[in-house]
Order: sequence, then C-alpha cells, then structure tokens
Amino acid sequence: MTQEFTSGSNCRSMLALALAAVVIVGVVIANPFAGKDEAPKGLLGFPVTTADGSDAILADFTGSPLVVNYFAAWCPPCRAELPTFSQVSSEVADDGVQFLGISRDIDETTWKSLIAETGVSFPTVFEGSGEGSFEAVGATGMPTTLFLRSDGTVADVFSGLLPESTLREKVAALIAEDQGGD
Repeated sequence: MTQEFTSGSNCRSMLALALAAVVIVGVVIANPFAGKDEAPKGLLGFPVTTADGSDAILADFTGSPLVVNYFAAWCPPCRAELPTFSQVSSEVADDGVQFLGISRDIDETTWKSLIAETGVSFPTVFEGSGEGSFEAVGATGMPTTLFLRSDGTVADVFSGLLPESTLREKVAALIAEDQGGD
C-alpha cells in the first residue's frame, strides 16, 4: 500500500510539474503578432455574443484604447487574473481605457457562471472555443491579452498570467500613446 501511495504521489507530482511547464511555456512563447502595427486581417470583424444575447463584432468596442483579455473557466491563470483586470479597469475608466473579456469557454452557461463567480465588472463577450479572433492573432496559450490603440491597431500582446504591475505598465503606455505622449 505504501508503494501505491508513493506511485500516486509521484504521479501527482509529475502532473503538477507538467502543468507548471505548460503555464511557463505559454508565458515564454512569443506571440507571432506582437509588435506589428496593424491588426490581423479581419480581427475586428469577428463575431461575438454579448451577455444579453445580442450579436456584436470586436470593432463595436474600439474607439478608445482597449484591453482585450481572452479567458476560459478551465484556465487557472485566467481565473486568477480576472479580479485584477476588474480592479484596474475601474481605476482607468476615467482615462478612457476600456476592457473587454472574451470567453473561450465551450458554452455560454460556463462563461456567465465564471463572470458571476469572479465578480468581473468590465464587459465580457462569448466567442467560444472554435476558430475566432484568438486564432487570428496567433495566440498560443491562455490567457492572452491584447492591448489595442483607439484605432483598433495592436500595441502589444501578452500570453500567460499577466502580473498586475505589467498590466498597469501596459495600460499606462496605452494611455500615454492615446494622449500623444508615446
């Protein structure tokens, strides 16, 4: 019995190490779109569903600097960063920065449950797990965050768990650029 416990314990340890490696790789892999000055073809035309069930496209959310966060309920780092995104979005609302969460969950019920559970205060939409804007930006891991300028072009992309300090730095850079202060 001791040997079975040890084997099970080793198996859990290996699984935990594998999960940690996947998260680290998601953070380290460079997004092929990062640093480009224009949005991928068609990015802003991708359809999404709003919380009230109406159809929208990503272009409906542009016009001011926009932080787009791709998340899913099954993603522990996504769950971990959503409250921070809510806090920062509230703090910078007067600076004209909008936040938009895009759910990559398999169904709308899971998306809405996660939003209720985490207390997300910024708008979120449902894209689902099929081909969509996530793939169009070349995203490779969850969560992925896009920083869009007022005109909808991509200022930056971050893959993986976004530390609060980095989120604040990137949002401040968006604000400065929007106000003409690069």
